[in-house]
Amino acid sequence: AGRVPTDRGLRFYVDTFVEKHPLSEKEQEDIQAHYRIPEKDIRSLLKKTGRTLAHFSRYISLVASPKLEQTVFKHIEFFPLSRGRLLGILVSHSGLVENRILEIHEELNYRDLEKINNCCNTFFYGLTLEEARDKMERELARAHREYDRLIAKALLFSQELFGEQSPAELAVEGEAQLFGTKNFATVERIKDLLESLEEKQQLLKILDSCLASPGVRIFIGAESQSPVTKDLSLITSTYSQGDRLLGTIGVIGPNSMDYSKVISIVDFTARMVSDLMVA
Repeated sequence: AGRVPTDRGLRFYVDTFVEKHPLSEKEQEDIQAHYRIPEKDIRSLLKKTGRTLAHFSRYISLVASPKLEQTVFKHIEFFPLSRGRLLGILVSHSGLVENRILEIHEELNYRDLEKINNCCNTFFYGLTLEEARDKMERELARAHREYDRLIAKALLFSQELFGEQSPAELAVEGEAQLFGTKNFATVERIKDLLESLEEKQQLLKILDSCLASPGVRIFIGAESQSPVTKDLSLITSTYSQGDRLLGTIGVIGPNSMDYSKVISIVDFTARMVSDLMVA
């Protein structure tokens, strides 16, 4: 009857009639072409993914980086900065790097630091950060009576480095692509969207909830419980490293979007990212 469908009506339509149609060979090759030049780190890869999603969907893209706690520990190293200070660097298998300056109020020579670094990597390699923290706490309880001075220090330094970590980051690309559509025909609505997109913690909460299960999810209007997607739809998919889910990518667009096409773009791009994580 010419009326705008409700969120419930759109949900019925999407669940009943929308099917994911595989991208054509050319469309797949066009997306793959954006990844032919390898990135030096995971943050660069995910930034490229945001630009790629926005370009091919013509909507706003969201890309959440992995939380360090969700990734597997690969390497740790402590470097001397000045008397009484160390730079601690923690690297995950997914390529995330976290660093922190430690105030130790003593001086250690390079041989001592080498032993400390070797000890940390032997203890924690292959564990998640949460598992590493648990093991460190158990080992600390034994350190004073069973371990020598440097191993005990390695555990203490690790305790400080494994402390509160930086939250997941959210990259947003393509905001201007919705301007001028009927959903954003007024300056007030555009202003509301831009202000909402600044509330990245709300968006991260939605994307984090998608890690409960792999694959594509569709949020229509108020279903996401976020003002950002009011009168809009959000299509997400998870990316992984092997069998471990790491993060979520997605696209925000009008409720009138071509769901089949956008679902296929988001799903294919997420699988591309997962393949590159393994590589």
